[in-house]
Amino acid sequence: MKKNLVLILASAMFGCGGSSPEPVTPADVSDVEEGPVIPVADLSELGDPLDVRLAAIPEADMSVENSPKAFRATAAGMMAFGTLHIAEVSNAKEQAANGCPSLTDDGAVMTLTADGCTVATDNPFQRHGVARAHYTMVDGRQEIHRVEFEEWGQEKQVDCAGTTRPSRSAITGSVETTEGSMTLSMFREVIGMERERDGSCSVGGVTVIRYSLTTREDANGRDVWNGSGTIGGRNGRAEFRTVDEVTHRDTCAHEPLSGQTIVRAGGHEAVVTYDGETACDQPGSANWTLDGQDQGATEIARCAVGGDPAGFLPALIALLFVRRRRS
Repeated sequence: MKKNLVLILASAMFGCGGSSPEPVTPADVSDVEEGPVIPVADLSELGDPLDVRLAAIPEADMSVENSPKAFRATAAGMMAFGTLHIAEVSNAKEQAANGCPSLTDDGAVMTLTADGCTVATDNPFQRHGVARAHYTMVDGRQEIHRVEFEEWGQEKQVDCAGTTRPSRSAITGSVETTEGSMTLSMFREVIGMERERDGSCSVGGVTVIRYSLTTREDANGRDVWNGSGTIGGRNGRAEFRTVDEVTHRDTCAHEPLSGQTIVRAGGHEAVVTYDGETACDQPGSANWTLDGQDQGATEIARCAVGGDPAGFLPALIALLFVRRRRS
């Protein structure tokens, strides 16, 4: 049975909770052909680069074994994913003090540029590409509301499954936030091998994301999430929709309190219904169906609640949406 990319994709994107891909062995990556990242300009004459790349990815092959992993791509989870990319720009800004990347700032747009310079850390890497952060100053604090990437990424040596291989990543696209919303339009390409947060390894590929979400606070101080979009990668393409996902970490930190996430691909539909308000499990779990047939309970990754094991994402999200909290 073919594996569903959306599932492996969701695991690779969020790297927390749930089952993880099996570590690859050197033999699994011996035939990986390395080459240059495809620039956006190469696809511009065919239409919108994201739409072209999404259309080229076949629909995912949904299955009972694979579908639950896709439930990580909830509206709250996608917020966490987008926030990580904004945080990456803030981190690169700090590194600019040492000359890599270079930084220019006109008071409204901060531009970071790198042409293969080396970032001197405990694990040095070469940075490349351009990142532009559009911001406004609020109470003396820089609030980023849009980040644009042009083949922004890094090259490094990855030690995984007993072998060391070069890896090059690049992101092109944007993440935009307004009061209570976020839109992700990007593709990420990895050539070589990459190490996931859980220590497993995966062979690089292309991930394409076009997703929009909203969040608001209800009368009880709980966050209510809605979102929809298309996500594709090396194992397929699927449509995702989250409806009224309610989260409140003080009530249940391991799963959403209520709401649903729906995944559609290849004429099939998987639906997970959250029940953390009445049954807060650790690890989180919820019942789900495939094409209307009850499949019982499935584990829910902490990504679905918008956080990660390190616990720093909720603070970042609070900063991004400080204006929403004030209103």
